[in-house]
Amino acid sequence: MNAEIEASIITGVCSIAAALLTVAYPLYRKNLSLQGHLARFRENQDAASLVACGLAVAYYANFVSTIFEILKNNEILVCLNPNAPKDERKVERFNKQKVRVFCLVPAKLVNERIVDCENELAKYEKGAIIRGERLRDFTINYSIASRGDGRELLIYDVARPVFAIRDYLREFRNLRESDAEWLSVSDRAISSFTKSLERTRENSGVIGNTQFTILPIR
Repeated sequence: MNAEIEASIITGVCSIAAALLTVAYPLYRKNLSLQGHLARFRENQDAASLVACGLAVAYYANFVSTIFEILKNNEILVCLNPNAPKDERKVERFNKQKVRVFCLVPAKLVNERIVDCENELAKYEKGAIIRGERLRDFTINYSIASRGDGRELLIYDVARPVFAIRDYLREFRNLRESDAEWLSVSDRAISSFTKSLERTRENSGVIGNTQFTILPIR
């Protein structure tokens, strides 16, 4: 092997090594940075509020925004008894101005209030918004209120993602409901969740005339 070829091979190997180091080192540094961030995140007393913000945005994207997307139409069709035989199903049409959405949130992040949320939701009928265009019908819990100017569709849902804050407090903060710190941290987190949900709704641009209410269950 002549000197030129040997030098070329050595240069190539060095170039490859340099390229690997260029890629690997930032990843290594990034991993250390992420580990440090996680440590600070776990120690931060307001981290639960940050978690709650993320959960609020996720809940909005998965439930609330779907309702409002449907309500871009002036009217919606609702099957009031989707589990009945086909020939017995009742379908009613509602103007979007006659639709109200209620989001049930536990006032306190304790098991009793969470159970109360589920029990409250169970009081209402199960229905389905008929979407058409090969889209699956959208299941809802609802009641109907009779007003002087017609019937209103009241839609209810439990914001279950907020329950995940319990898991965060237990797994990352090592707190229990009996701890004095639990109440203050969880209260801030629930407040953060509801405020984030409101801000997301206000910035959505698709709310129209639909009324949206966050309903604390006490």
